[in-house]
Amino acid sequence: MKADRSEAKSINEAGSWVLVYGRRKTGKTFILKNFVSYDHYFYVRRDGAIIAENMVPGRIDRVEDLVELIRPLLLDGKILIIDEFQHLPASVLEEISTLHPHGKLILSGSSMKVVHELFSSNSPLLGMLSEHRIGMIKASDMLCSMKMTPEKAIEYASYMRDPWTIPLFRQSGGFLRDLWNVIEHSKNAIPSLIGEIFSEEERRQSRTYDVILRLIGSGVWSTGEMAHILKNRGIIERDDTRLIAPYISNMKKMELVEEIPLLGSKRKAFYRVKSPIMEIFYYLADKHNIEERDVSFEEVKENLRKMVSFAVERFVSDAFAEIYRGNREYSLKPEIDFAVTEGRKRKTLALGEVKWGYGWKRGAASLLEKTELYSADRILFTKTKGEFGGVKVVSPRDLKAELCEKEGGEHSNQGEA
Repeated sequence: MKADRSEAKSINEAGSWVLVYGRRKTGKTFILKNFVSYDHYFYVRRDGAIIAENMVPGRIDRVEDLVELIRPLLLDGKILIIDEFQHLPASVLEEISTLHPHGKLILSGSSMKVVHELFSSNSPLLGMLSEHRIGMIKASDMLCSMKMTPEKAIEYASYMRDPWTIPLFRQSGGFLRDLWNVIEHSKNAIPSLIGEIFSEEERRQSRTYDVILRLIGSGVWSTGEMAHILKNRGIIERDDTRLIAPYISNMKKMELVEEIPLLGSKRKAFYRVKSPIMEIFYYLADKHNIEERDVSFEEVKENLRKMVSFAVERFVSDAFAEIYRGNREYSLKPEIDFAVTEGRKRKTLALGEVKWGYGWKRGAASLLEKTELYSADRILFTKTKGEFGGVKVVSPRDLKAELCEKEGGEHSNQGEA
């Protein structure tokens, strides 16, 4: 199947030159080639060769020739895409910058080098590019493009938001076995994604990034606890959160990690691995050592089930954040699965619980009790349709209908399975 990507709309509507960036495997090239309007597409390989699709010559071996090729095209007002442009020398980017603001140039790249160098004070392209970060597929884009039962779609959509997983899911048999098959056959691919993101200069620090990511994936969400563990392992010099803050900041920029504000707190936040498939991989690596040995489905089944519940919870909370056009938060005191707030004052719009198993009535009663001091909508998401005074009970079918209708029906005929 394939899902539409609403990010394409903002790229198409951008009147200036554009920078599209994000970690690898989030579908940047797919979006550009399938949903963005352009006249010519260029792909810069790691070895410096440039592939010019539907042009003669179709391959450029001297990067200096690229400028001479695109100059008349931009002057003529054409829309050009240069994918993986970070492999171009700085001198070529400087020459390209002299053509601004003619035409529309879309630069796409995957490395942190993109962010660091393009927006440094000495960048020739500083101030010329509007930024468009591509992350995981939006909840609405994913769910509204899936043609399967809503309950089944919720589980698959929770993981398929990371686009590279879509062709790996068989969508047959039991979901847990299908998910385990994806994880089992991605043991090398998932850890390697972090190494693909950062520039060569930063790869010497990749162990620190990897350890922090693994800690967050295993369930350590507090930066204080992370710093304490890293100090004990000899990775940082002091038990000081300031020493790991730059790493977390970089991982947030590239959507490896997400920071979820804690409801009612001005400073504290809850950290999670952004990608649910990466999160479950690191969790199972911590609990079952799946990187080092062969593990059976039966051994991991209960932890798979547990992590799927968390992934569904995250997906549903993101969906309601879209519906309310607000921001997602998490609450520890009282413990509530998700909150949706708006504005700088973080006004609470909705508070919700996700019950992907049984006992939804107990969940509804508990939600009412825990949120009695709040003036906000109360939402219980459950597989079973029902009614409970003071709580809006939402089923997978209800959520899909509301989410897709909220998006103006633009997804109704898109996608295939």
